[in-house]
Order: sequence, then C-alpha cells, then structure tokens
Amino acid sequence: MRLDLACASLFALLALPAQAATTIRTGSYGAGEFVSDSGSYALGPGRYRFNLQFSTAPLYQAAEVEKTTNTDFFCVDPADGPDEFACGGDNVPTTIGFDEVSPTVFQADLTVNGLRSVPFDSPPIVRYEEFDTCCGYRVEFEAVDAGRYTLSVAGVPEPTSWALMIGGIGLTGGALRRRRARVSWAHA
Repeated sequence: MRLDLACASLFALLALPAQAATTIRTGSYGAGEFVSDSGSYALGPGRYRFNLQFSTAPLYQAAEVEKTTNTDFFCVDPADGPDEFACGGDNVPTTIGFDEVSPTVFQADLTVNGLRSVPFDSPPIVRYEEFDTCCGYRVEFEAVDAGRYTLSVAGVPEPTSWALMIGGIGLTGGALRRRRARVSWAHA
C-alpha cells in the first residue's frame, strides 16, 4: 500500500464521527400512568446529545438535563504573604429542555466545559477558575398506552473531527483514483 493511501486512510479512521449511546435510565409504564423520574449522571468535558425515547407516544412530557457552572475566586492578602486562598465563588445551574424529534423521540444537546483559569490584574482577587459539573436529569410524562422509555446519552463530535474525517475520506478517494489511473496506463 502506498504511503499517501495509508495516510489518508489513517485520517479517516482517526476521526470516527460519533460515539455509541450509553443508556442512563430505562423503565416501563402502564396505560394512563404518570411517571416522574430523576437522578444524575457524571460526564466530563465535551458535547453531548441526550435522547429520550418512548415505545408509545406520551400524552405529554416534561424532561430536562442540568449542568452546573462552578466559579471559584482566589485572592491574596499582601499582609499574609504571596499565597493564594479561596475567597468566594458561585454555582450556577443551566437547565436544557428536550425538543421533540418525533412523537416518541425527544433530544437535548448540552456542552460541558472543562477547567478554565482566568488571571486578574487587580488584587485582592488574582484569578478565578470556572468549570462545569454534569449532569442532573428529570423526566416526567403521562402515558396514553403501556410501554417502555429509555434515556441515553452519546458524545457529539466537534466540527474539527468532522472536517478531519471528510478530509481523510477525500484523500483516500483521491489516492485510489490516482492509483487506478496509473494501473490503466500500465496496461495500454
């Protein structure tokens, strides 16, 4: 195999577009039953799509996922020396509702941010750190008919991953085309 074909194939394989979904919660329900379910699921930094699927269309649903943005401030006291100490902070929840994709499928997209440290130029605050913790979930619905529901989550690839994958596929196709063209000339 030629080097350009091998490199192009490697680009395509390195940027596989999506991760498999992980089931967070599943359950069954009876006809006319009201269901309320909540809990939490730990996720690291990244983009995620939550999927709520029913085997039968609910009369209504009210589902949401929630992340919390944590902010910690660090200060110095010149009288006590150069050591930093935690001097405040805040935790702010962000709630995302599920959008209807079909009568039995609902989705919510959420981005979880990693640690970010921002310096300040004016003491006593010298910097703050911000990061997200994720995720709480709440599912409420009323069933018309008996069935099952599943709440799952999957990673959503970043746009750069898509670009890398498309570029790799293009390079692979180009390398194969050049290879075929050379083989044709050899037999003529």
